[in-house]
Amino acid sequence: MRTEHRFRPLASEHQITVFGRAGVGASKFNFFDEFYSVGLQVSGELWGFGDEKFGLAIAHARTSDVRSEEYGNDETALELTSATTFNTGLAVQPSLQWIGSPGAARDAHDAVVLGLRFSWSFD
Repeated sequence: MRTEHRFRPLASEHQITVFGRAGVGASKFNFFDEFYSVGLQVSGELWGFGDEKFGLAIAHARTSDVRSEEYGNDETALELTSATTFNTGLAVQPSLQWIGSPGAARDAHDAVVLGLRFSWSFD
């Protein structure tokens, strides 16, 4: 299930999108049998570079009861990202993620992941 709502604050050129997702799966087939996420995205000219988006999200997945002993109950991820598309069609999107219990492994340390994506659109 997914829900999304977009709105513009009064007297603003920015658009805000708030979203939520939830899903369940059969425990006997899926390692993760529950998933939930919420987040928001602000778009518009935020810092004066062009078409810009800023987002923040949290996702949480629960493991099924048929998991083996080396796995815990869940994994949680937080993401902070920003994307800018310039007039040339070049888009740059850095992101920062924190992942708690990666892969739900009991012995795994929390992870911090830095990402950088480039894309080019030809219109």
